[in-house]
Amino acid sequence: MLAAMLHQAPTFDEGNHYSYGLMVSHMQSDLGPHDSKMPFSIVNTIPHYLSLAVALVPFGRQVAPCLDSLNAARFVTICFTVLMAWCVFRWSRALYGTRGAFLSLFLVVLDPNIMAHGSLVTTDLFVSLMVLVAMHRYWVFLRSPSVRSGLWSAATLGLAQLSKYTAVYLYPLFLLLLLLRQAAPLLDGMRHRRHPPACDLGRLAGYAMLFVAVSLLPVNAGFLFNRPFMPLSEHGLKSELFRTLQRTPRLNRIPLPLPKPFVEGLDRVKHNDETGGTFPGIYLRGEVRYSGRANFAGFKSYYLWCYLLKVPLAIQCFVILALVCFLRRESRAHWRTTEAFLLVPVLFFMVYFSLFFNTQIGIRFILPVFPLLYVFCGSLLREGTDASILLRAVCTGLLLYAAASVASYAPNFIPYFNELVPDRTKTYRFLADSNLDWGQATSSLRDYLLSHPGSKFHPPQPTRGRILVSANALVGLTDPECFRWLRENFEPVGHVDYAVFIFDVTDEDLWELDRRERAARSLRKHAGMGETSPP
Repeated sequence: MLAAMLHQAPTFDEGNHYSYGLMVSHMQSDLGPHDSKMPFSIVNTIPHYLSLAVALVPFGRQVAPCLDSLNAARFVTICFTVLMAWCVFRWSRALYGTRGAFLSLFLVVLDPNIMAHGSLVTTDLFVSLMVLVAMHRYWVFLRSPSVRSGLWSAATLGLAQLSKYTAVYLYPLFLLLLLLRQAAPLLDGMRHRRHPPACDLGRLAGYAMLFVAVSLLPVNAGFLFNRPFMPLSEHGLKSELFRTLQRTPRLNRIPLPLPKPFVEGLDRVKHNDETGGTFPGIYLRGEVRYSGRANFAGFKSYYLWCYLLKVPLAIQCFVILALVCFLRRESRAHWRTTEAFLLVPVLFFMVYFSLFFNTQIGIRFILPVFPLLYVFCGSLLREGTDASILLRAVCTGLLLYAAASVASYAPNFIPYFNELVPDRTKTYRFLADSNLDWGQATSSLRDYLLSHPGSKFHPPQPTRGRILVSANALVGLTDPECFRWLRENFEPVGHVDYAVFIFDVTDEDLWELDRRERAARSLRKHAGMGETSPP
């Protein structure tokens, strides 16, 4: 991760996340141009303020520039990635013992997507950590309900809301898990016509109020108590969903106990998802769906393809083995009290992001499911069961395979694809955007152009020579016609950090391309279609 941190150029989103963190540190929480940036980014600004303090110390001016840099801010994210690995280990050990905990830990360490986004100044890693922590604390609370465990759970639920708007779905998930856990006694009581004791209902209501009150406190504090209790009618809203609620009588007059930037941020995220306002389009396996067009909708299988292609095959085998063993030996009652806290969120996020979410611009949006999956994989080596020599050998072999696969891409983890795409110059045919090209190869591209004079980056028209094109431009995300001639007629001969593709085009190639185009125009003309492309 440290090598990736030092090697990668700034990605497209890091500057905005960092600038919003600085805004919050200066006691300004209004979103302004920042649509989905969150107060959690303030932790990435810690090295900046350390640099200001160090500069006042003798000989500190030599150290201060190192602290006030993008890599220092990225190092903070790496520290939180280490914290997430420790949380995975701790929860897996509580469920499955030490052997299972080490297996879970190894899977976190070997995940290229966690390594990629765990070394950037974004909030994808933070929300993954906070979803994990919030689910763990809720599991602890439901195992032994008390005011203390309830306070911890509610506090982590509130802190999670400051990492990314994905964490909002923890509220319905908590309710669903409560219903699953209490399903058996509730059904038994209904069959025997027994009503829950009034004291149980009162305790449940008390805990519900505790969770609402305590979880809303960090949300308001994180946004600096910026105009809470505003009704929807006073917000400037854009999304169809929120504007419908805004037009609902009575409902639009209820004061919301949430800060104004939080509500409007939720609205902007929904609006961008409806219209694609912050991204030009989405791409999957050769097809681009451009935003801003009528009936814009995502691919139902997008995140399934992300999972199949960008998660190491060995790790996918661990998940399958863990599921098979779980289905063979677990009772439904035990599932509701343990594995439900791992599997239900994974299933929920996968279904939601696949079927109801159009902002399909990278596997990073489903990053929160992976720590939960890796805790669950620890069940393969749970204590109290005899792990056969064959199972241990299979686990060892899979771990070595995963390590070799991931290491082959080091230090470029953002564009990692597993062996289902053996030719690494063909990855753009499947996925793009932050799966492949997020601006992280800019420095390597600059070095390549300096060492290869005469190479052309993004030429405006068909030309001969060595041509370099970024993945997003090549697939037509930015302009569908600009590099159509290249992607439909030529194959890459190399790449720069797996994100920029290299083509060699000769004069003969251009003559042949021109001959094909003239023949195609002639055919269209004779077919009565007319000429549709310029000569």
